Formats: sequence, structure tokens, C-alpha cells
Amino acid sequence: MRRKFVAATEAGDGRAARQLELIGKLYATERALPPRPALIRTFKPSHSA
Repeated sequence: MRRKFVAATEAGDGRAARQLELIGKLYATERALPPRPALIRTFKPSHSA
């Protein structure tokens, strides 16, 4: 989705610049988070006969 905002900004759509700023802040926040522990598979697939 970010690519569409980049393309819109490059095409001169000023509204997309604010969205890109918010996406950049979101990415920065995600990078600052501690790593998540590996997810443990808690289900067993059922085998139909």
C-alpha cells in the first residue's frame, strides 16, 4: 500500500505526503518494539478418514 502513496506523491498529489509521514512513523514505532517471541503452534490439524 505504501507504494501507492509514494506514486501519488510523485504524481503531485499533496494529500499523499501526510499519509506517507504517518506510515513512516508507524514503521519507526514497529522497529523500536522489542522482538516478539516465536509463535507456538497450538492446534493440531484434524485428519479426516
